[in-house]
Amino acid sequence: MMAAAALSVLGSVGTMLSGISQANAQAKGARAEAKSIEEQAAFQEGQSRRQSRMLIGKQVASGAASGVDITSGSPLFMELDSVRQSELEALNIRHQGALGSASKKFEARMAKAKIPGIIMGGVAQAGGAAAAGMSAGGAGGGGSVLGNWSSGSRPSGPWVSR
Repeated sequence: MMAAAALSVLGSVGTMLSGISQANAQAKGARAEAKSIEEQAAFQEGQSRRQSRMLIGKQVASGAASGVDITSGSPLFMELDSVRQSELEALNIRHQGALGSASKKFEARMAKAKIPGIIMGGVAQAGGAAAAGMSAGGAGGGGSVLGNWSSGSRPSGPWVSR
């Protein structure tokens, strides 16, 4: 019976360690995804700005080629509006990346937050298996003090008061 209890305790510990390992892997994966989202957003932000600069440059060149004064009036206001809109788009891309990254980082923290519960559950399960093994061992006459105590058999001797 004690061997079965020992195996049960070992199984509980193994399950606990597996749960901890799984939570750590989940957290690591979520952090890697967060980094990937940040990098992708930074790239897209840069691409957006690059495309906007090219478009604005094309508009300026087109206006200048047609003989219009591009330094005042409507052409200037259109260029300024284009610059403002392109910057808003780039900042929106950055913001969306930050939100996605924050979500994955939160997911990583939640995975790590599971570990104390996994440990407590494993300890409780192992303790229950050990206690069950001790009480089963005590039923046969010998066994442990806890097994003897729970089965009604009380220790005797001069140091035990009754």
